[in-house]
Amino acid sequence: MIDAARVWYTDSNAIVRQRVAEAIVAQRAPLLAEIVRQGIDEGAFTTPFPEQAGEVLMALLQGMGDAHARLLFLSAEERDQQRRVEAIVATHAAYMEAIERVLGAPANASIGLMPQR
Repeated sequence: MIDAARVWYTDSNAIVRQRVAEAIVAQRAPLLAEIVRQGIDEGAFTTPFPEQAGEVLMALLQGMGDAHARLLFLSAEERDQQRRVEAIVATHAAYMEAIERVLGAPANASIGLMPQR
């Protein structure tokens, strides 16, 4: 999987990655905006920008995916597995906090969505 991801993230695939990212945002951002509006109606979210939230969330999700990929590439070379795991967990937590802030959701609201070990 890491080898395939390395190919995906090569400079020669930059334009393809950009076009795929734009297509995904165009498809999914409106769906996320609809979910955000529903969350506002139900009192779960308080964002003043529900129409823009879908696109912002997609940018965060794509950024999180890119950050995780970079960490996976580094982790393949890193010998300290505990440090690798801590970096991945911290990065994920930072992005989830940003998502909660965009939504106006309570802090740590996403913890209930995480699978339990």
